[in-house]
Amino acid sequence: MYNKARRSKNKDEVLQRIAFVEDIIKQLQQQFDLKPRTIEVKRSIRGTLYYCLQTVEDARAKRMKGYGSVSPGLDLLIDPPINQIKHFIQEILQLIGP
Repeated sequence: MYNKARRSKNKDEVLQRIAFVEDIIKQLQQQFDLKPRTIEVKRSIRGTLYYCLQTVEDARAKRMKGYGSVSPGLDLLIDPPINQIKHFIQEILQLIGP
């Protein structure tokens, strides 16, 4: 488990550097008459969800043995919610389609 921390001490400086890079890319695009590439969002989401499926699968009790001994019965506590998460991710993947 983890929490996402979205704080950055240098957020403004990071955003400034990103803006510089975007400007350079725009200049190159104009200079070489480059056409922007279209990114299919659905494809990106599917890739992320497959990564999530693997991460969730790695959290199953049988996979935790690599970190040391696993308490007996842990699989009965942790695997059912993990199976639920996997089920919902798979449903989302089906809803999104290929």
